[in-house]
Amino acid sequence: MNVWGLGGWRDLIDFRVSPGDPAIGDLVKTATTRGALVGINHPYSECVACSWTHAVPAGVNTIEISGREPAEMLRAVALWDMLLREGRRVTAIGVSDWHRGDAPIGSASVRVQAPELSQRAILDGIRAGRVVVMMDGTTPAPEFRVTAAAATARVGDTLSLKRGEAFAARVEAAAPLYEGARVELFWNGEKVGSTPLVNGKAAFDRFAAADGYLRATVLSATGAPIAALNPIWIKVDPR
Repeated sequence: MNVWGLGGWRDLIDFRVSPGDPAIGDLVKTATTRGALVGINHPYSECVACSWTHAVPAGVNTIEISGREPAEMLRAVALWDMLLREGRRVTAIGVSDWHRGDAPIGSASVRVQAPELSQRAILDGIRAGRVVVMMDGTTPAPEFRVTAAAATARVGDTLSLKRGEAFAARVEAAAPLYEGARVELFWNGEKVGSTPLVNGKAAFDRFAAADGYLRATVLSATGAPIAALNPIWIKVDPR
């Protein structure tokens, strides 16, 4: 796991927790109480002693969904969706630390929406879920938004709708760099739509029926992931 935003090297938290030890909950609580973010790294990994070996305590802010192997990423996304379905607003991230020669820095990264380039603003953006996970460090991130009659929401936002109200989920990307790409739309972890990007745009029309979340992924013409967009949350007024 990673902890971001502590007050310096003197702000020590004892991280020595054995696999499966419930003390992991105290560790996470201590970090978040001090204003830090806690993130799970590569929850499923083929390397020895690299996988996550605990329950996911309350207070965990992020989970890494990028991976060197497709199976690792699929399992990480499944864990992420499980947490999201429980109502836990855990932000998906992508990172690319270097351990060996065939895993270069920049093979996964994040784009964070923040009002300024500062540690506080970036960590607040991650905490709020305003993150797009990219599979490389250079491709411009797509934009994901949900629009209704009088409101628009972007990643990390909550959109309040009336039961039965029409809305559209839209993804826009830099057209030439996304040639042949397609967008998959997920509702509460289940795929509910798939369409190609046409002139860099894709849209899905839906109606508000229940509370939940929408997220989207962008795949290349070969089916390889390009981007994973964090959820937009839907809150439905039952009246």
